[in-house]
Amino acid sequence: MNVVDPEVTRVKLKRELELWHENEATYRRRGWVLLGHRELEVDIGFLGRLPLGAQPIPAMTACVRLDFTNYDVWAPSVEFINPFTGEYATPPVQALVDSDEGPRNLLVDSHPETNRPFFCVPGVRQYHDHPQHSGDSWLLHRGTGDGRLATICDRIWRAMARNLIGIHVELQTLPDQLRVLLRVANAPGEVAPAMWEQALSAAQAGQAGNMLPVAQVPSQILAALGPAVPPSPSRQEEGP
Repeated sequence: MNVVDPEVTRVKLKRELELWHENEATYRRRGWVLLGHRELEVDIGFLGRLPLGAQPIPAMTACVRLDFTNYDVWAPSVEFINPFTGEYATPPVQALVDSDEGPRNLLVDSHPETNRPFFCVPGVRQYHDHPQHSGDSWLLHRGTGDGRLATICDRIWRAMARNLIGIHVELQTLPDQLRVLLRVANAPGEVAPAMWEQALSAAQAGQAGNMLPVAQVPSQILAALGPAVPPSPSRQEEGP
């Protein structure tokens, strides 16, 4: 359904892509990768530094398709996709941010209209279309920049790529079975960037022959490394 002339939307999206290319060098250093765009859709991948041994490896922990149909009377749609096939896929990490109650996951398991995981923040169509956000209309955010391409990408990057801390390993022993479960672990807020800076300082100190004290693991990291347990039914009923 078109409520905005598609040509008008193409002009607005063209300007978003022009701004992207003006800042492309910065985005590349952050690990934002423009995988492609067609008509009113843009595919973006997010690379994070995954520590495995002495050298971190780049890992694409989030890949999204933004649909700008009817922009900006509608907010852009954000769907998670497989970077190889372009098909819808659940991302391998949580979208963790700090809150007064502790780490909060912005990735909600299932949207009532699509039954797919969605990024639950203002400026994203799935957020504003959710029944529990009927009082937070997109039109209240339309002039704030929440729905801009760079704004959405920055929020995804901070919650799902910038904050990687490593691989979480779980070992299960069963009769005649040994099962190893692996998942990428991340932490909310500035914990992971601070740990990267600390690791760099430790490496530099080691080269200089100095010794640094071993730091304690922050509580946010311990929370992030906890078992990946699906939300309880009561939590799911609370909504995003």
